[in-house]
Amino acid sequence: MSLTQIRRKTSQTLKSGTETQAKGSIIKLSKDYNSSSFKFDQVLPEGCSQETSFLLSSAQIVQNFITLGSSATIFAYGQTGAGKTFTIIGGGREQGSKKEGSRAGGNKKFKLSSSEKKGILPRIIDHLFESPLDANVPLDSAQFTMSFFEIYNDKVYDLLKKPTFSPSNTNSVGSKDGSASVTSRESLEVREEKDGNFVVHNLKKVVVNTRQESYIWLEQGLQNRQICATSQNAASSRSHTIFQIEKANPLSLTGPSSKLRIVDLAGSEKYSYSNKGQD
Repeated sequence: MSLTQIRRKTSQTLKSGTETQAKGSIIKLSKDYNSSSFKFDQVLPEGCSQETSFLLSSAQIVQNFITLGSSATIFAYGQTGAGKTFTIIGGGREQGSKKEGSRAGGNKKFKLSSSEKKGILPRIIDHLFESPLDANVPLDSAQFTMSFFEIYNDKVYDLLKKPTFSPSNTNSVGSKDGSASVTSRESLEVREEKDGNFVVHNLKKVVVNTRQESYIWLEQGLQNRQICATSQNAASSRSHTIFQIEKANPLSLTGPSSKLRIVDLAGSEKYSYSNKGQD
């Protein structure tokens, strides 16, 4: 299922001279004498609430994951400033540094929004611990396991493992100028299993039993994510992040677990474009 939302007008879009029109499930882009039309399953209007975005895009997917064991992936795609991270995570983010490769939280505590600005991922977590499970599976028999990782500069990093600080920029992430204190993290390998599935080797997985426990891990991972200020966003996500939730049923030891992945992609344009006007 594909959904798109009419984005807010910014100085960048106004300068481009592109007009956006929505009619039903069709988006029409016009500039000068040229136009292109794109069809989606649904078009969300400008100013659509976070709750409505969740209900239309994800609520049924999450319910099927909980009750039917259906695996699925939910992801946001678009250029920098389009609102991908706001849609997936919501408000409440700390402002980032202008230096490429900065961590999202720095020395500050990253806190999720608890208001109507809460994004799809926190609402999914809420739904996991609010909705009744399949009647055939007792509540205390189902386990939710969570993992969180990012792909940055073609390398995979575990966001649930705390980074270390080193006086050198050797094998480091987060500094390119040889500063006294940089963030050092070990990249992970992606391996193909005998059954043909790909897994991230040595990825940390945590069993969660409450909403609050899930929030703590999510906030820790978000604080470790790579961001950078651009001309379009003061705290732009510079990596692809994947938050994975697995639902295992101990009553069926041989059956595969269900997986729900929530993906927040980095901006679809080149960094040089989104960083125009920056020092």
